[in-house]
Amino acid sequence: MPWAAHELGGLDAVVVCVGVAAFGPAEEVGDTVAEHLLTVNALAPVAVLRAALPAVPPGGALAAVTGVVVDAAPAGMADYAASKAALAAWLTAVRRERRRTGPAVLDIRLPHVESGFAERAVVGAPPALPRGRTVDEAVQTILDALTAAGAPAGRTARTAAASP
Repeated sequence: MPWAAHELGGLDAVVVCVGVAAFGPAEEVGDTVAEHLLTVNALAPVAVLRAALPAVPPGGALAAVTGVVVDAAPAGMADYAASKAALAAWLTAVRRERRRTGPAVLDIRLPHVESGFAERAVVGAPPALPRGRTVDEAVQTILDALTAAGAPAGRTARTAAASP
């Protein structure tokens, strides 16, 4: 993260929006897939955000997209929901640690997004999903959350909008 901060002249915010999905009953998903989901969906974002903590100043923001599965884990998505819930728990603890010193720590719980993500599951087929948000709507939600947290909009908005 020091390299990114140096090359970009500082960081206003760091947003992690990454993940892999798996679908099916918990006993059919298997330990290898569950470990992969936890690594990609929880451990990797935590590593990026942990490295960003000293690089993002007070007034900035650290954010990760978890998802509404954190609030209501659907049947057939136990390991996916658990991996996103693990990330959400980490974000909650770090938010409490940083509430006086900053940066803001955001857990952005998006609903289903029509990005093709569900169709690229590592295991299983997605259940019938309601019509989701567009990628542009999801990006706008993330930008709105950063703005509401007080993150400077200039460089952050241009970078996020250019990389949906």
